[in-house]
Order: sequence, then structure tokens, then C-alpha cells
Amino acid sequence: MKWKVGIITSFDRGVAAHHLQRLHDLVPENFEVACVIQATNPPPRSRQFWRRKILKLLQIGVLGTLNGIRMRPWFNAHVEEHLNIRELKAICEAVGCDHITVDQLNSDETRRVLLDSSLDIAISLGNGFIAPSVFSIPRLGMLNIHHEVLPEYQNAQSVIWQLYHRSNQTGYSIHQITKNIDQGQIVDQQTIPISFQASLSQTITSTIGNVWEESAKGLHQLLEHGQELKTLPIDSNRKTGHFTTPSGLQFYRIWRRWRRLKSMNHR
Repeated sequence: MKWKVGIITSFDRGVAAHHLQRLHDLVPENFEVACVIQATNPPPRSRQFWRRKILKLLQIGVLGTLNGIRMRPWFNAHVEEHLNIRELKAICEAVGCDHITVDQLNSDETRRVLLDSSLDIAISLGNGFIAPSVFSIPRLGMLNIHHEVLPEYQNAQSVIWQLYHRSNQTGYSIHQITKNIDQGQIVDQQTIPISFQASLSQTITSTIGNVWEESAKGLHQLLEHGQELKTLPIDSNRKTGHFTTPSGLQFYRIWRRWRRLKSMNHR
């Protein structure tokens, strides 16, 4: 009996659209993507939201904040262009998958849709915090794809913090969603070499494109052959890291270390 899979996202394009197309192209036999649930509006901005923003600004400074805004397209819009990703609704129509929109991610509307869909498992692609009352509804819960290696790079954007630590490797981790972000049991993980290009922005965009391609294949294999999900053993001695947008000084170090690693990899 095929697994009935759902995808949950908060974006029109992005990684959810990419992975839906790739899962279809890889011709699944033991599962079907029955629906995509797209939240169309961000959550209301509470006092806690603004408090986090202010604390982040104080942590990384004005220069880091402005640089973070400048860098944002490197991780999404430029990747979408690089991979030629179409709109999610169009892909759903092409592959015969229900496209269901909800106003808010963590809402009664989303819970009703999940209950009505009777999913075996759901995949979160491109979301923030998901409430336990949402991720616990599918029979086997919900998985998230974090495009970096866990537990070392929790909350981290791909590539940049690996470069900061002088690494020429990045990767992805597929893990079970729990109430603690990026801390659920890991069910699949892979390291992927950083693709050094002429500029730092091109390096990040090109590498994330490669990581998305590999994580889509990993997700396909997991759903195709993992009818009994098995967690990966993680060495308890591995360090746990929490990361945010780099400050101006940290970004300068990332840029310098990228130049050095690029010259070493092109010898």
C-alpha cells in the first residue's frame, strides 16, 4: 500500500515547488504526493516577534542587518532562477496533485485540511515554526528538510557558516519535526561539496542549487524505501551550533575564508 504524502509550505516557488517536481520526475512507486498545503500569509507579528528582531539587530548590528537583506536573494530568488523553478500551483496542476491554500500555517484551517487529507506523513519545506497540534496530525508525523548539517548548524543558512569555519563541505539533514526547531531525530543526512564560483554570491547560489537537487533525491529514496522510518545514530560528541545572520565582521571573515578556500580548490 502506497504512503499518502503531503507537502506543507509558505512560498509560491522555492524548495517546495522544486522538490514536488523532482519527486514526480523520479517516478515514485511506493508513495504518492496527494496534496500541497500552502499558507499564503505570514503569522501576525506579536511583541515577541519584534523583541526577537530588536535583539537580533543588537547582536549583529546595523551593518549586519543591511548585509543580511542584501544577501537574502542569494538563498532563494537567485536559486529559483538558477534552477528554473515554476510556480507551485502550476506544478501541482501538471503532476495531478491537489493544491490547497490556507491563510495561516498554525491555524484551525490547516488542522482541518490535514485531518481531512488522512496523510501517512507530511513534509515541511520552507516554513518557520510549526505547532505540535499541526505536525502531530499525519499518522507518522512530519519531516523537515534543513539544508545544512545537523546538529552542528541549527537555524543556519546553507554554506556561509561552513565557510566561516573554513569548511569546503555543506549538506542537508532530513529530521522529524518536534517542538524544538531543528532538534528532531535525523532520518537522512548527506554532506555535499561547496561549488566554488567566481563570486561569493554565485558560490552560495550554485551550491544551494546542488544541495536542493541532492535533498530531493534523498527525500525520494526515504519515502520510497523507508516504510519503517529509522533514525540515524548521531555521535553524542558532535557539537551543537546555533546560528543567525552574520555581523559585518563575521561576513568579512566569511568572504576572506571563501577566497582562500576557492584558491585552494582551484589548484
